[in-house]
Amino acid sequence: MAGEGGNSSPVGVEALLEALRKLEADSAYERGVMDTLRLLGLIDNHDEGATATSAIAHFILRSLWAHLSDGIAVGIDWETAPVGLMLLRTMETARVAIVNDPTPAREVVAAQAVIKSRQDGEDVFLMEFDAEAGQYQPIGGKQESGDGDPTETLRREMAEELGLPALPDPEACRFSPLAMAWRVTRLSATYGVLTRYTFNFYHATGITFPLPTDSNRRWISRREVLAGQADDGRPVSSLYLEAIGPEGLDRLGYSVAGA
Repeated sequence: MAGEGGNSSPVGVEALLEALRKLEADSAYERGVMDTLRLLGLIDNHDEGATATSAIAHFILRSLWAHLSDGIAVGIDWETAPVGLMLLRTMETARVAIVNDPTPAREVVAAQAVIKSRQDGEDVFLMEFDAEAGQYQPIGGKQESGDGDPTETLRREMAEELGLPALPDPEACRFSPLAMAWRVTRLSATYGVLTRYTFNFYHATGITFPLPTDSNRRWISRREVLAGQADDGRPVSSLYLEAIGPEGLDRLGYSVAGA
């Protein structure tokens, strides 16, 4: 219906502010709310007062007012609800498109392994499909507070991701540094938040334990790595190509004896 959106009307803003005034008369509180709404792009300010920036913004403001009137909080499970990830990804994508040198909202230090073998005449690399990130990724993960150094992170992650009964000790797997403290800033494939990553890449060699594979943990060929897509149609992370390069991968020996 024409005019139903009300994006030129201050009603949505005024109704929300009136509800806020009844809850908290402190003007600093009101200013804080208005600053938050402006930061989210829900309102504009002009001589006549604040108005909603669009029909959707108008209805969001009206919904917030209704929540306040009903005496409840917005019932969103931010941990699991898809709307949370959609909102975060949309906000960060828009910010990155506008700002020349955007500030990372998150910092991550991670350790990644290059586990190389040879199958059917091709060099292959062990990777695991991360359903949240939507791509095959190297074996490894984020450094945790209890990890003494990146190799401890890598041994812990290998045990978790490969289903090993214990952490692989240096006799069962050796790590040689490849690209240390390699940094890149990009939107997280999992969360969509702009993240500054610091990666420590190691070449895993002398592996004496079995490397189990399944539908999500499999050997990805050099050809698939270069194409950025596995033969099953799912994306492959570009980290190996960016940090180590095709020639660097080619120079590496095999991780498993007899490969």
